[in-house]
Amino acid sequence: MVISGNLRESPFQTLVGHFQDKTGVLELWNMPDLRDCKLWVKRGHLRCIEIGKEYIADPLKARDILLGIIAAREGAFELTYTDFKTPCDPALHWPLERVITSLSLIEEDITLRTIEMPAPDVSYVICGDEELLDLKNSFFWKRAKPMLQHGATAEQIAKALGISLKLACYYLARLEWLGVVKPAADLLEIEF
Repeated sequence: MVISGNLRESPFQTLVGHFQDKTGVLELWNMPDLRDCKLWVKRGHLRCIEIGKEYIADPLKARDILLGIIAAREGAFELTYTDFKTPCDPALHWPLERVITSLSLIEEDITLRTIEMPAPDVSYVICGDEELLDLKNSFFWKRAKPMLQHGATAEQIAKALGISLKLACYYLARLEWLGVVKPAADLLEIEF
């Protein structure tokens, strides 16, 4: 069975509901600022994201792509229910509905400006005790921490991690709110 349409009439979050216990491939194209992609879903779990001929196994990049799809209000899709052998190795194994709900909240925070986003060129450094927080499962923290130990901007982090500037700014804002990082300029003022 094949379902096709556009994201204006059937937003991405609505399409996810079609996969609750089903298996298939969701193709998306003509989305502003995003490349065409395929989502491989098996029994409600996202197994793989394909962009062009590249399979995305990096969880941080996969989240960034999904966030971009959630933000897209235009584009076309084709949903095909079919069995498949997972093309990614390793596979993501993410419960799609839970991941989309989580990322939808992030997009809402960004859109409604409930969290103040840092300027992309402001350098941030680690200032708090991250051991007090449960950051060991944070894909962003694991990869950005070495850069933040010496000071890094959202632009530098986004480029190094291969993610959007929007997502890098969001994660820095969350870490600042948690008291783990501060703008480097703030720390210099405190020392004097």
